[in-house]
Amino acid sequence: MILATFLLSLVDFSLNAALDNGVTISLFGRNLTDEDGYTHGYDVAGLWSYASVRPPRTYGVEIAYTFGD
Repeated sequence: MILATFLLSLVDFSLNAALDNGVTISLFGRNLTDEDGYTHGYDVAGLWSYASVRPPRTYGVEIAYTFGD
């Protein structure tokens, strides 16, 4: 068995703002073109194959705080 893939056009986006009080705010989008496919795959000695499916379009906000200096 052969694992095959095709040409992908992956688009990710991230906008980050680091504030003076140690807070970082990030707006992100991953796989914005919502491409189907595999992130990676393995063919094990021709006996079986394994592949991980690419996550669908994802977007959100992350907030982080840095403690200390």
